[in-house]
Amino acid sequence: MTWAQFESEAMISVVQDWLDHPRELGRTLAVGCSENTAVERLYQIKKRFNGKVVLISVNNDNGIYPKALIIPIGSTSELFISFNDEEGIKLESVPTGKIQLTVDADLTYFDVVWSNPSTFIDKCLSRLADIYFIFIIFMFVFLFSHPFYYSLPPFWRVEFPILMIFDVMIAVCVYYFFLFNPSTPV
Repeated sequence: MTWAQFESEAMISVVQDWLDHPRELGRTLAVGCSENTAVERLYQIKKRFNGKVVLISVNNDNGIYPKALIIPIGSTSELFISFNDEEGIKLESVPTGKIQLTVDADLTYFDVVWSNPSTFIDKCLSRLADIYFIFIIFMFVFLFSHPFYYSLPPFWRVEFPILMIFDVMIAVCVYYFFLFNPSTPV
């Protein structure tokens, strides 16, 4: 048994103990775990408690890597398991329904994406930036091959490329603003 497998088994036993002996709401427990192995831990927990677990992505890397999972304990409480750099993996007893889940992406790697409204708005704006960028590039490339361009007076034949280059610059700025400035995960 490798050290990673040993750590996974130890964490699974902690989760099982939590499920066997539910804590009062708001009770938390932090279990040390590096970020490099935390994703694998979540997958191992999901595999062990399959059928009871919802694996959650908190909108990181387009929702591919899970940041949390939730296991129903009873009709009134759930076990919320999450990780971040500072705390490692954190177990928390929460009221049922406190963590609002939104199906938001391809479910190949996870069950549910957990997102807040600002993240959803940012995603929509990012998609609009993609569309705008593609549209401007399309216009820039195909305008100059169109007979309409050559029928313009000389002044406009100079002005159009300048306007199109300006539009492309705006599109690139908008696109990269949304690409490299995502919302902070909840």
